[in-house]
Amino acid sequence: MSVPLVIIPFAGRDPDRLAALSHVASFYEDNFPDWPRLLATGGLPFNRAQVVNQAVRSSKHPLVVFNDADTLCTPEQVREAVRLATEAPG
Repeated sequence: MSVPLVIIPFAGRDPDRLAALSHVASFYEDNFPDWPRLLATGGLPFNRAQVVNQAVRSSKHPLVVFNDADTLCTPEQVREAVRLATEAPG
């Protein structure tokens, strides 16, 4: 299985959002320690699409996982999605 780059778009300083971000970062460190991670941030008002597009363009990584700072799937779901993406044409 290819190793993807994990991009986490994030903005704000709200304590609850920061705690969620910390939880997502820990999830990837615990379950996928060899996968590189990139925190995609921007100014306010936050333009999620813009920071994600900039992150993808700057990384030039062939496989990317997007993970919002307030959403998680099981490790098995993430592995399966990456496996399917590596098998899909283009």
